[in-house]
Amino acid sequence: MRLKTANDRAMQPTYDRPDLARLQRSLFESIDVRALKGLELGPFDKPLVPRHLGNVKYLDFVDEDTLRKRCAANPNRDAAQVVALDYVLGDLSIRERVRERFDYVVASHVIEHVPNMLGWLRELSTLLTADSGHLFLIIPDRRFTFDADRPPTTLGELIENDELKRSRPALRSVFDSRFYHKPVKAADVWRNPCSTGSIRRTFEPEQALALMEQAKETYIDCHCNVFSDHEFEVLIRQSGALGRHPFHIKKILTTERPFLDFMVLLGTSSLFERRGRPARV
Repeated sequence: MRLKTANDRAMQPTYDRPDLARLQRSLFESIDVRALKGLELGPFDKPLVPRHLGNVKYLDFVDEDTLRKRCAANPNRDAAQVVALDYVLGDLSIRERVRERFDYVVASHVIEHVPNMLGWLRELSTLLTADSGHLFLIIPDRRFTFDADRPPTTLGELIENDELKRSRPALRSVFDSRFYHKPVKAADVWRNPCSTGSIRRTFEPEQALALMEQAKETYIDCHCNVFSDHEFEVLIRQSGALGRHPFHIKKILTTERPFLDFMVLLGTSSLFERRGRPARV
């Protein structure tokens, strides 16, 4: 697979919002989207790889009409810009729905919602070109989000979710997502890292318990996996060393001021454990 090199002409971001332009710039500097075949998960109305820039297909869990309806409740979304999807999962797994391979997969703010993260990583690896495919992830850093007070995901939790083949968020994940929720703003945390301690939690414990009870009967979307950039790196290395997924870390772009997310470039390999540390930016 051909990655970007220092001699390649830089592709310019297609968005004028600083946060989106930053994400695109990092992606374009890591992967030559013009020359390679890609799959973007959950592009909604703001795909990181617009179709005119390369050979890319789009996948989401729900159809376009559902996405447009969701735009009505979110002033930051534009129903007119919802992309035409190539794949809609519905009740199927990615492996069951998608029957082709790609040079790269992009997923922005997706992995934190996945009930079985390790199983998801293995599943995505089956879509990638053997020994040369890449997975580009954009992940919220819990320290700068409403998860600031929430305990980080542990290796044991990931393995348990994998052993149980979870297809729905664990009850504890649903409870914690509501119990620890705080109205945190990234800019405030950057100015004062200790500021989250004085912020009142959004919900009462009884509300968290009620949502957990509801999750026994219906699917409740929530953050199932929460970590900082360093915590994610450690988990990927540890779980890979245990043979739980076939990825190794090629590059980490750590969370930078004043933003709330970090980026990771993972490479597939027939070897589950690679020596050496990734490039950190």
